[in-house]
Amino acid sequence: MSGAERRVRHADMLNHVKRQTAAQWARAVAAACEVTAVGVEREGVPHCTPPLDARRCLAAYHGSANGTRLFALDFDGTLSPIARSPEDAKPTQEVLDVLTELCKDDRNRVVVISGRDQATLHKWLGGIPRLGLSAEHGCFVRFPEASDWVDLATEAAHVRAGSVSAAVDHVDFGDLDAGTRSRAASVATNASSSIDHGPDTWQAEVLAVFDWYTERTPGSTVEAKRHSVTWHYRRCDPVFGAFQARECQTHLKSAVLARWGLALLPGKKNLEVRPANVNKGEIVARLLARYPDVRFVLCAGDCVTDLDMFRRLRATYGDPAGTTPLATPADANAPKVFTVNIGPRTKRTVADWHLPSPAALGDVLRMLAGITDRDDDDGLDGMIKAKVVAADRGTLAMKAKAPVIVGAVPPRGARRHKGMEE
Repeated sequence: MSGAERRVRHADMLNHVKRQTAAQWARAVAAACEVTAVGVEREGVPHCTPPLDARRCLAAYHGSANGTRLFALDFDGTLSPIARSPEDAKPTQEVLDVLTELCKDDRNRVVVISGRDQATLHKWLGGIPRLGLSAEHGCFVRFPEASDWVDLATEAAHVRAGSVSAAVDHVDFGDLDAGTRSRAASVATNASSSIDHGPDTWQAEVLAVFDWYTERTPGSTVEAKRHSVTWHYRRCDPVFGAFQARECQTHLKSAVLARWGLALLPGKKNLEVRPANVNKGEIVARLLARYPDVRFVLCAGDCVTDLDMFRRLRATYGDPAGTTPLATPADANAPKVFTVNIGPRTKRTVADWHLPSPAALGDVLRMLAGITDRDDDDGLDGMIKAKVVAADRGTLAMKAKAPVIVGAVPPRGARRHKGMEE
């Protein structure tokens, strides 16, 4: 290397060192904070759901003794913590005990509404007398007083096929071009085929997509149920697993879902495909129709599939009476509804309350069942608030461990995606 070239390179490095000073780094951090502050001011402060008011919930529970008290509870992440392996999320003896105690009261109707299959729910919870169960996110239901399962997915498929066929029958194909006629006929054929041959007609196609990604994503697994298929990537590398999940979603949306009338549910480290015309909200609607004298509702869940339950209750009762501080005389006999999201209070949800963990929900259920060790609900309120504070501190501690790199860019080939729930 010539002396002239060495001098040029040295000058470049010297200029870089002079520019990239501690003061310049501090200015960059301050500028990033200012951008964040402006964004918050423009979009509003972060969403915060208040912790469940245990005293109000207990008063509403005891005040509804002249009617039915409905409990609609998710399982994974709500009654039982999320486990690394789905088979490890068995209910604890405490959960079994509190569900059993609640079901002993003839005025209570307790239903566990889960994404699990029928066999698993029956194995884990089927021994509790008068406990209602719903499997595969609303595809099946066994009501509290019944012993047989009802296949709601097949019922809904028959209704869909009939509606599509009726619509096609009223179309004047003579006014349509050849391509439109072909697409309409294909829709009718798929609708009727899903009835004639069951879910196998679409599951094979979805399984082929999931198997393709399973082979290319170490640690991922596929779970096939009667009316749904789930791809799990909890055991995968977090970054690569999330990337593959986004790619898989794109593939399914573009090639499979619309043709078969399916819904894609991104969950916690999983993707589930199921019929679009069944969901947990429909189970809640059936329960409300089955028990018209409902005076108290406690509905709890932790993931996107549970939003259908919250929305259904809000659509039925409007602004829930259980969350209104000031009630008018007309509201005196209205059902007291408590929709509870399990998880961080900053998580966006349509629920009116939140609890930080399944353990906190267990405390509330034991209080309502009368088997808590605490003598007063004020003590439980304090305990819930303490758990909320502890959960917030845990979240902040996790964020503090992550290094802050100002001006960093993703590696070549990486893509940024928004809205994907991990």
